[in-house]
Amino acid sequence: MKELFYFSDDWKNIAVKVSGGADSAIMWYAACDYYKNKDVNLYALTLDTQYKPWYSTGAKRVIEKVKELTGVEPTEHLIYYSSKHINKETANWYIEEQKNMIRYWYPRYRFNVLYNCVTSNPPEEDMINEVKKYIPDENKFKVAKKYIEGRDKNRDVESNKYRTQIESPFPGFENIRPFVHGDKKLTRQVYDYYGVADTLFPVTYSCETIQREHLYNPKEEMDFDHCGYCFFCCERYYAFGKLV
Repeated sequence: MKELFYFSDDWKNIAVKVSGGADSAIMWYAACDYYKNKDVNLYALTLDTQYKPWYSTGAKRVIEKVKELTGVEPTEHLIYYSSKHINKETANWYIEEQKNMIRYWYPRYRFNVLYNCVTSNPPEEDMINEVKKYIPDENKFKVAKKYIEGRDKNRDVESNKYRTQIESPFPGFENIRPFVHGDKKLTRQVYDYYGVADTLFPVTYSCETIQREHLYNPKEEMDFDHCGYCFFCCERYYAFGKLV
């Protein structure tokens, strides 16, 4: 696993972007497990936006669970808020604000590395066939199939525009995406390697339906129920065979 994550014993300030989802959760776990007996600072970074303001709530759930499993908690949990990502039409701001988050925090914390855990999409046909096993309701499956067919095709394996190591805005700072050339089944393999598929995975949250995005009220307790048909729920079926 050290090779997958490019862990270095020379680093002193390690940051992981934690959203509460399955990928960033296992990345945070792996970092805590590897560095738990080393003299380093571990930072969890979360971007909340006006359109998706629940990420920090989900991240806190993951951080608390990883603390329970490893005894490690972050040196700090840094939360950056964007009021510019307000709807689907401003999605590019979500990407830009991730960069702005680093520009904002780096001068103070001097990270050696940031882990960002985007994956590639599963093959369309494989995903549809796998998801059908877990959605017996025909109408709900048709909705799920439309989400799969309407996925962000820039993240398909053959055309994925993302790279494992991306250009750094600061000297000596690494920006690494360890899962980028694999799909959610790679994530599942890492859960299995650490033996936390039944403990950590259930507290993660991936659902991003339009209904969820507009119903969420940050002043109310989040129920973290999965819709079971959006693309990100389908990824969980595809890789884990379950939503929680």
